[in-house]
Amino acid sequence: MPALRLSAVILLAVLLTACGSTSEVPYKDGDAYLLQFRPSVGQVFDVEVSNTNDMQISVMGQQIPQKQMMSLTYLYAVEEGAEEGRFRITSTTERVKTQTEAMGQNLSFDSAEAGDRIPPAFRPFNALVGSSVTMTVGSDGTIHTIDGLSDLTQRVMDSIDMPNPEMNEQMRSQMEMTMGEDPMLENYRQAFRWYPEGPVAVGDSWEQSATTHAGFPMETARTLTLDRVEDSIAFISFTGDVVAEESEMDMGPVSMTMNISGSEEGSLQMDLRTGAILKMIQEISMSSSGTVSNPADPTQEMVMDMEGVSESTLTMALRE
Repeated sequence: MPALRLSAVILLAVLLTACGSTSEVPYKDGDAYLLQFRPSVGQVFDVEVSNTNDMQISVMGQQIPQKQMMSLTYLYAVEEGAEEGRFRITSTTERVKTQTEAMGQNLSFDSAEAGDRIPPAFRPFNALVGSSVTMTVGSDGTIHTIDGLSDLTQRVMDSIDMPNPEMNEQMRSQMEMTMGEDPMLENYRQAFRWYPEGPVAVGDSWEQSATTHAGFPMETARTLTLDRVEDSIAFISFTGDVVAEESEMDMGPVSMTMNISGSEEGSLQMDLRTGAILKMIQEISMSSSGTVSNPADPTQEMVMDMEGVSESTLTMALRE
């Protein structure tokens, strides 16, 4: 009997040691947390990225309120074939929604409800549905490669079929701003750009800086803070500044030069087990000034001011 009791004690000690091993909690490093992207092959995530711009635009003293919304829903499938420390993800666009309110008009489109007859103005949006790209993403959130993005944007451009060449050119310029390679890459980066370089404890902060593209290239600098951890979910807040100086953009028959300044704040929830961003809310308050000119006639120049709020949201849900 003493031998049996001794064996039971040893077995219990072994079990307790195994249960307490840090290998069971790969995202812990003592009191700190390893905030990294670490999905498993075969996992599938439903991802939605949306952006709403509520702006007050003044052109030569005329006030033009404008509100724009765009939402894209993706399926992210984690596949085999990535080298160690990286993950191969195929993203397929499943749904596109857009809405614009300006000058008394309200134009909206939802690919899930559009049917077979797509108005010409919305064909580029509908062209995204069913398209795929394949990304290689590191555990630090860096997108190392992305295949199929050029084909995706070309698919959008090929769908443009407005009533006349001038309208085609204007539409192409607008699509380059919202669904060209740079802004589309921004949509994919939204899901992965939040990770620190090393372990962080509750109360720790880390810095990030990046050049983002949303019509204009903008410099973003932010500070993120790990506020708390509950049930394997990290709650993170962030603040930052957004600046664009003398940014130029060709818009078909006209060109635009803008100076933009703004501040951002937001919060996100990260699943420590997979590194997925369960929910992110970001609000940017900005003001800008610039000029709109016609390259064919330099004397035609308009002064434009703009101020407003841009709100972005992101959700990633593991499909069971």
